[in-house]
Amino acid sequence: MINNKVKGGAFAIILATAISIGPAINYFEPAPADSVKPVVTAYWDGLGNVWTICKGHTKDVHRGDTATQAQCDRYSLQDRIVAAQTVHRCLPMLTDPDQLGGLTDAAFNLGSGVVCSSTLRRDAEAGDYWGMCMQLTDATGADGMPDGWTKANGVRLKGLVLRRIYDRDWCLGHKHPLPTDISP
Repeated sequence: MINNKVKGGAFAIILATAISIGPAINYFEPAPADSVKPVVTAYWDGLGNVWTICKGHTKDVHRGDTATQAQCDRYSLQDRIVAAQTVHRCLPMLTDPDQLGGLTDAAFNLGSGVVCSSTLRRDAEAGDYWGMCMQLTDATGADGMPDGWTKANGVRLKGLVLRRIYDRDWCLGHKHPLPTDISP
């Protein structure tokens, strides 16, 4: 789970960051309806075109897979740690907890490309942290419009727009409280 090369203070930062994004994951990655059952079944995420289980876990998930709540909790922590390690590996100059939190949630949701191979990374390497955070909402999509990372299968999704705004604001140090009641 934790890369053996990560030691000392870096380990503490990675673990703290992974823990800090838990509420955002719980809010933006609502578990399917069967999540209140003792065993959760994998579902096809048609937007991401991937088998998914629990709250956004996709690694080695196949049709018919099941997981207990304890397994879902482990998957969530493992996935959050991987996202935090990715941010640490690709943007090692960052130490601000808000920047790390916002970018780690984005990496959890979008994958490593958002922090490892993007204008966001170039801005961070140049010391333009405001520009780095703004890339979460100002990135240019494939159609040339400033809406990168808000579409699935070519369709802009309100949930992705709201998550990018949340992550951007968190990265800028303006983290908003998430509603505790997420029912419609």
